[in-house]
Amino acid sequence: MRRGKRFLKLYSLMLTMLATLTILAVVLRPVDGWVPLLKQQYTLHFGPQVLNLHPLATPTPTEPVYEIKAQFHGDSGLISGQMNVTVPELRLDGLPLYLYVPMQVYGVKVNGTAVKAQVSEGQVLVPVKKSTAPQTVTLTFRTQLPKAPSRTGYWQGVATASYWYPIVGVERDGEWMKRPATLGFGDPYLMDLGNYRVELTTPGAFKWYSSGVQTGEQKLEDGRKMLTFQAQKVRNFAMVGGAGFAETKYRTEEGMLVTVASVAKADLGRAAALTRSAVKTYTQRIGTNPYPVLSVLELPAGTIYAHELPNLALFAQDLWEYDDPEHWIVHEIAHAWFYNAVGNYEVETPWLDEGLADYAALLDMERREGAGAYQARINDAWKRFANNYTYSPYPYGTSNRVKTGKSAVPYGTYQTSQAHYYYTYQRMVLMYHDLRKLLGDEAFFKFLKQYYLKNAGRTATRADLEKALADIEPKAVGRLKMWLDTPNDELIGNVAGRFQK
Repeated sequence: MRRGKRFLKLYSLMLTMLATLTILAVVLRPVDGWVPLLKQQYTLHFGPQVLNLHPLATPTPTEPVYEIKAQFHGDSGLISGQMNVTVPELRLDGLPLYLYVPMQVYGVKVNGTAVKAQVSEGQVLVPVKKSTAPQTVTLTFRTQLPKAPSRTGYWQGVATASYWYPIVGVERDGEWMKRPATLGFGDPYLMDLGNYRVELTTPGAFKWYSSGVQTGEQKLEDGRKMLTFQAQKVRNFAMVGGAGFAETKYRTEEGMLVTVASVAKADLGRAAALTRSAVKTYTQRIGTNPYPVLSVLELPAGTIYAHELPNLALFAQDLWEYDDPEHWIVHEIAHAWFYNAVGNYEVETPWLDEGLADYAALLDMERREGAGAYQARINDAWKRFANNYTYSPYPYGTSNRVKTGKSAVPYGTYQTSQAHYYYTYQRMVLMYHDLRKLLGDEAFFKFLKQYYLKNAGRTATRADLEKALADIEPKAVGRLKMWLDTPNDELIGNVAGRFQK
């Protein structure tokens, strides 16, 4: 009898606990459910990372030369083309070409001889032996831009062509790296600098903005036109085209031609004012941008939030409706300095370009609005950070989902955008502010300029950032490493005294 009563009590307790847990699961359910959060925690503690790599000290880039002849077929959104890509030297057998968007590839040749390439969803593997002599791959491709508001797509009369052709893979530690997988946010891209000559046949009414300099325009008999572009030392060649852009242009004192264009003419003035301010701030605080062109483009609402491409800064018309749109516009412009001029492998060190671009955006706000506005932004970032709240554009109070993470980790370590923004952007902004206070303005900006000048036109690594800082103040490197490598719960306690008043 006693055993029966004990069993009933235990059974009743278990039912009560189960009911309580069920109620809590419903009441505390995250906006996008429990599955992403559970997956995030499992991956963080038990699962493999997208890239499980030791820090890269010295990249071994190939710097291929691309010659592309393409046609944009108007409202169908189809791009068809032929491509020759020459690799000056091939240190490994086989040549992978990454396919970042769905496309058809056929007619592959190596040095004029047809070969049977292995074509998969994510890449084309060209059978070619390593050689100290240049190797040229020729192929035909067809890329259907989806009629959707995406980074690569055709939406409301605007074509955004990013990663629209096969891109030469990246070598690391004596082997070809696998094309990164995407989680639906961030920049899961991996590519070396390349040199481009692009010929584009397009409907005559379309105006195109690209990663390169337009070198020619020829009208064709059927109402179309043929444009030619050249670009040197860019990570990829991107294009944005449409018939409804209003634009304004100016040339900086250093000679760069800056174009600001918008699908909404009423927004052109404020976008142009932000662009002028940002370009001036970054030139003064960081250094002269070495590229001849920069285009800042406002695209149709819903197209993207904001995104960088080589010599292009893109944002959607509805960005103005979010909190602090000015910050994200000048953030994308800052990528012309960090990601484009000073490159990095985004998938391996996402914190490197994003952190610098986001802190640079604060420097522009400081110049436009004063030191008080800058400090208010830092105070807000600290409040979010200390409470494990993720970064803008998420509302204040949104959890970062991972309370014990670090910043110096590859893309894909965090399975949610909340954690990605927190560790890749927000924590890095506070790191650079902390270093600025430690060094003082004069030494801090020498550090930024040193890093920029020594790494412009190449792929930078964490080691390059540490060296630039060590050249200014060796003792400060320990502070930088603390911000990059310390688990977050421990870091908050370590630095709280420097932010709390």
